[in-house]
Amino acid sequence: MQTKIKQKGFTLVEVVIVMAIIGIVIAIAAPNFGEWWPNIRLNGAARDLHSTIMKAKGHAARCNRNSALVFNQVIGGTTFAYVLFVDCDGDSEYDAGESIIIQQQWPTGVVLSATTLPDNDDNYPAISFKPNSIPTGNGGGFANGTVSLTNTNGRTRSVIVNRSGNVRIQ
Repeated sequence: MQTKIKQKGFTLVEVVIVMAIIGIVIAIAAPNFGEWWPNIRLNGAARDLHSTIMKAKGHAARCNRNSALVFNQVIGGTTFAYVLFVDCDGDSEYDAGESIIIQQQWPTGVVLSATTLPDNDDNYPAISFKPNSIPTGNGGGFANGTVSLTNTNGRTRSVIVNRSGNVRIQ
């Protein structure tokens, strides 16, 4: 008596059909991926900036020293998007010997489009935090402002610091 062997698996035709369907779905979705990446980078840059500002506040309080965040800062011939450092002399300007906490560049396709932060004496937008977490400008008075970032799609995200030191992304 002969026993039938059951064969398991897919036929070549079934595999080809499934691969064709997957290819069609990818072809339809691929152009949308190109639009998503700039927005993902923009949102990430805004979150990173928000996080850095919060770190500046926390570092000032924890170490009982002023911390400053300066945009477009040049250090060693390189222009950084922003630099967070311990501001020993409270002038919101990076001086040789001051301890750098963060040096950051913008992601590809993201630029600083506008800021209302006060400029320091070097004409860079800057904000400092005292140990009590109050934001100050170059002259030592209260400071607040907005930093707006724009991507290649023209979409903008803003990070806002108010006079009490609260930070939010809009």
